[in-house]
Amino acid sequence: MPEINPVIDIRPLTSDIVSSHVAQFIEMSKQLKGDYWVIGHFLTEYNRKWELSTAAYSGDALIGFCIVSEKPESLHVHRIVVDKSCHNYGIGKTLIKKTIEDARRLKKDGVTLKAEADNDKTIGFYKHLGFEITGTQPDLVLMKYRTAKCIAIHQPNFIPWVGYFNKISKSDVFVLFDDVQFPRAKTFGNRVEIKTNNGAVWLTVPVTHRGELNNFNEIEIDNNQNWAAKSLKTIKLAYQKAAHFNDYWEEFASIYTNRYQYLTDLNIALMQFALEKTGIGTPLVKSSDITAAQGLVGEEKILAILNSLDAAVYLSGKGAGSKRYINESDFDKAGIQLMWQSYEAKPYRQLWGGSFLPNLSVIDLLFNEGPNAIEFVK
Repeated sequence: MPEINPVIDIRPLTSDIVSSHVAQFIEMSKQLKGDYWVIGHFLTEYNRKWELSTAAYSGDALIGFCIVSEKPESLHVHRIVVDKSCHNYGIGKTLIKKTIEDARRLKKDGVTLKAEADNDKTIGFYKHLGFEITGTQPDLVLMKYRTAKCIAIHQPNFIPWVGYFNKISKSDVFVLFDDVQFPRAKTFGNRVEIKTNNGAVWLTVPVTHRGELNNFNEIEIDNNQNWAAKSLKTIKLAYQKAAHFNDYWEEFASIYTNRYQYLTDLNIALMQFALEKTGIGTPLVKSSDITAAQGLVGEEKILAILNSLDAAVYLSGKGAGSKRYINESDFDKAGIQLMWQSYEAKPYRQLWGGSFLPNLSVIDLLFNEGPNAIEFVK
């Protein structure tokens, strides 16, 4: 029996390991419904199976395995099992992530597997790791994790709405478009809505010189106004009775009241706070740090960013503002697949009654749903 909270050691799975643990492999495999494997299944030769399959150990105890083979375009998981005494330790996630890393290393377009159609927990587990359902078979769903490097680009908005974080979660790298012009008109760059007892209310960060055609990263906050304290009072009154308000308030308020000179620095700090709390690990990159894109505008700038980051896929919003800079044939010529973000807000619990209000700041979701917030982002 492995220790509590075991230290996991991932090793290559070999035919010798299988042969010496026959009874355990068969017994562990019985945890899966349907086609029980016998020793012949475990020893069946698949393409590069013994190079790609892995075993999980805690000390000398075998506690999990993942049997993988190479297909022409992808890696395929034939069987993954973690001993029932070791569930909830992240072992299955570790084994799958190792396979995803191998797929990227071998330049495959993804990892495929099958799951029982009526096992919502297992399907949810794979979806949380980034797999999507691609088809069905009798009693099974076919799932795939796509490894093609996906890049998304967006202006660094002020504590943005949940769909913004959905876009981040679906990308491998998220580029903050900080060296493009800050709009003269009203913009989500410095304002967002929250829900109060009076309905949706705007939070706004006052800025200076917005009409001078400055870029996002040149816009300064008007700290001569006592905006932060007033804004925080509104937020506290709106959410102090929320289920997870106390979990986040102190840290959030500390970031919010820090005296930033530039709006972009405040926005990025608040964004990183929300990413940490939702568990989204996508790295953020500023477009102003990408040398190849300097001096360029519009689609030319976007393509330069994508090429510099070795993008295979560009995840774009479907709005008119996003499509204005996209000529699909130019992306085809560059060998970059266009993918349009498809996100519909999932209702979650909100204070103050009435109908569900979508498109609010992510803090509305965090204060109300806490650690479950990610389920409404994905």
